[in-house]
Amino acid sequence: MDVLEQLVKDMGVKLDKIAEVILGDPTDSDNPGVMIRLDRLERSNQTKTRVMWILATGILAAMGNAVLSIV
Repeated sequence: MDVLEQLVKDMGVKLDKIAEVILGDPTDSDNPGVMIRLDRLERSNQTKTRVMWILATGILAAMGNAVLSIV
């Protein structure tokens, strides 16, 4: 039984480490978890997507304006 208890304790330590990696350390702002990092990446991607749409719209408007000025 002693071996089984040691295995359970080891699994508990490993699960605590996994939870810390996923959630991060709330007391340390320099150690964000995977969830926070993923959220930051998603927000950054949304911003980049918006900028690309604005640029594409501007380019299409300029091209349409150029075509209309020629005609």
